[in-house]
Amino acid sequence: MKKEPANHNSIDIETNILGLTILAVVDGEKGGVGKSFFARAISDFLITLFGRFRGLDFDESNANLARFYHDTNMVDTIEWQKPAEWERAYDLILDTDPRTPIVIDFPAQIRKTAATEWNRFLSNEENGRNVLVFWVMYPSYDSINSLRHRMS
Repeated sequence: MKKEPANHNSIDIETNILGLTILAVVDGEKGGVGKSFFARAISDFLITLFGRFRGLDFDESNANLARFYHDTNMVDTIEWQKPAEWERAYDLILDTDPRTPIVIDFPAQIRKTAATEWNRFLSNEENGRNVLVFWVMYPSYDSINSLRHRMS
């Protein structure tokens, strides 16, 4: 029996890209480098493929995910300065259907707080989610140094 060519507009949402369950974290210590724009681009891509995504917007002062997708998709704003909000973020991740990709938009000021929470984000790999980290930066010493600190 001849297999019909795939229609790129009707993807099976029971599966995900390459069978992965995705947690995409958009990070970068410097403000104004395009983190929120990049998070929106990833979100639009995932909506195009799967018709949905889950957004966690940690950038309260510039909550692009919450502002642009509040009517059509699940986006929560996280007040990252409050420890209870980190717990809520983890609960939201765990409660999200594994077939639904998650996009997290971190603000520039979050480095020290996120450093203490980073291992919990990475533990999502143990829960079956593939953690993809996108570090958005300028080609400057400060940006590169911030990335170096995050990687250590």
